[in-house]
Amino acid sequence: MAKLTLKDLKNLQEDEELDLSAMQLTEFPLALPMVSRLSTVDLSQNSIAFLPNEICKMNRLIRLDLGKNRIHHLPNDIGNLTSLQHLNLQGNDIEELPLSFANLKSLKWLDLRNNPLEDKLAKAAGNCGNDKECQAAAKNVLNFVSERKKFIEYQKEKENKVNEKIKLKNVEEKKKAAKANGKLFFYVTLKNPTHFKRHWI
Repeated sequence: MAKLTLKDLKNLQEDEELDLSAMQLTEFPLALPMVSRLSTVDLSQNSIAFLPNEICKMNRLIRLDLGKNRIHHLPNDIGNLTSLQHLNLQGNDIEELPLSFANLKSLKWLDLRNNPLEDKLAKAAGNCGNDKECQAAAKNVLNFVSERKKFIEYQKEKENKVNEKIKLKNVEEKKKAAKANGKLFFYVTLKNPTHFKRHWI
């Protein structure tokens, strides 16, 4: 299908909702973030493989359906969608979630079925066969990603401290070496002042 323009999207918009499901889309409509007042977007049953970071500007979104596409990963800034409550990602090619996913504090419903998720994430996501299980999935996945984020941040902080210690140690060793070389140079010039003069004249 041809790319949807801003005018096309506005014509399809109904109040705060936009249904673009089963429209044979192969790309995310780049004009979509420019459509004002959208709280619900349905892009399910298309062939979208890539989500640009522009989608993360749609911070009024409450409901987003991306089910049955070919999406491999979510944008790193997906956590900017702080109003999002309902997210359908079932039937894609997602293996893991970005750390910013932990910022989706309003998320109440999540479906990650039929994705090649890594084992621990798949366990957190569960089966999601009904609303209750999808609600549990949202809670469990948010907790899972939050814990992973904390762990990675802790590891980075620990690594930075180690690198800082190594850097300080190298500086101290250079100072000691410079000091030792200075003493040796002073000793040599005292023992052989004529050599010192010849060297510098």
